[in-house]
Amino acid sequence: GPQAERSEDLPVVNASWVAKDAHETARNVVNALCQHRFGEGVRVDEVFAGQEAAKGTEFIVTLALSDRSVFGSASSGQVQHFDRDTTTLLEQLKELHEWK
Repeated sequence: GPQAERSEDLPVVNASWVAKDAHETARNVVNALCQHRFGEGVRVDEVFAGQEAAKGTEFIVTLALSDRSVFGSASSGQVQHFDRDTTTLLEQLKELHEWK
C-alpha cells in the first residue's frame, strides 16, 4: 500500500513541554506545534481527556484561531496532518525521556 507521509517542519522537541500531568503536557506540545507553524495566530483553547487505553490517554484539543482561514478547510492537508504531527512530537518526547 501507499507509504504514510512523514512529519515535516516540526519544532525541536523540548523537555520543558513535560508537565506534572499528561493534560498539561498535551497542551504544551500542541501549543509548540501551533506556534512553530502559525505564530501567535493559533493557540490551544481547551484540552479534554478521553478514555485511558493501553497506549495512554487520548486528548481532544480545541484551538483558538485569530483568523478562521489560517487552516483553510477542515479537509486541508494542514488539518489532516496536525494529529499525526502531534503524535510524532509526543513519540519524540517519550524517547527523550525514555518513557515506556
